[in-house]
Amino acid sequence: MELKGNIKSIKCITYNVKEKFGELVKEKITYDKYENYEIIFNEKGNQIENNSIPYGELESKTTYEYDDKGDLKETNEYSSNGDLVEKAKYVFNNEGNPTKCDVYKSDGKLKNKINWNYIGKKTKEYIKYDENGQIELKYEYEYEGEELIETKQYSSKQTVEKVHKFKYDNNGNQIEYAEFNSDGSLEKLETYAYDKNDNLIEKKIYDSKDVLENKHTYKYNSDNELIEHKNDDIDWGTFTYKYNDKGDLYAQENFNLKNENTYDLKNNYKYDKYGNWVEVTEYNGILPKTISEREIIYY
Repeated sequence: MELKGNIKSIKCITYNVKEKFGELVKEKITYDKYENYEIIFNEKGNQIENNSIPYGELESKTTYEYDDKGDLKETNEYSSNGDLVEKAKYVFNNEGNPTKCDVYKSDGKLKNKINWNYIGKKTKEYIKYDENGQIELKYEYEYEGEELIETKQYSSKQTVEKVHKFKYDNNGNQIEYAEFNSDGSLEKLETYAYDKNDNLIEKKIYDSKDVLENKHTYKYNSDNELIEHKNDDIDWGTFTYKYNDKGDLYAQENFNLKNENTYDLKNNYKYDKYGNWVEVTEYNGILPKTISEREIIYY
């Protein structure tokens, strides 16, 4: 979350706002559960509770438990009235990678389980089972050195559904992604290009006939922050981005291929002494849209 300091909890509430007589007035709390939340952390920085509070009211609660090594041991999801919805139990290996996850329904019956197999620290196999122990989904991974070069996706019938292949440049940047159907025919192809700082500057998307469908280009400032994204799709066009001295996005505009301004976002921030923002006002053009307020408690 790019938070600074040793944080015990953070609570965010977002309001719709209007300007009345030159003053901003908060109105109804928004529904968006990603804008309205409360998270509690332990002293190691791991979240131990995550509450979703759209409209400012509790919708769901998830708790997290860890073992002595700091690996996730158990999660519990609850409804707004406190009833258990789902429980998941995890097992990790000595490298800190998950090897098993069993998910249970509210009645304690198995919902599904997941197993991971490794070669060293690299994932070799991912298998998801249904409540009857039958394979529901399976992935196999192939590497060349440290780089993932192929994944195979299997159906519940243990037949290959998709094959994904990857290529890289000498710096380890992915330069190609190809998706193939079970019969070996091409479904999708993407290519990528980078600047000298390994920032993505071009992405091309091709269809199953190797015909160019879309092209994206990207520009960055001297701090390697994205300042422009061009999309050949007629409904999207060009996005521009500006950042303040703390690296937070404060302005974003979009012009479609007809040079029509379809999006004009501006953010005004207020920060606490640790450099975490505690209030951000979002404007759509010159009109205020929302205010998000964060209450941050530190250890």
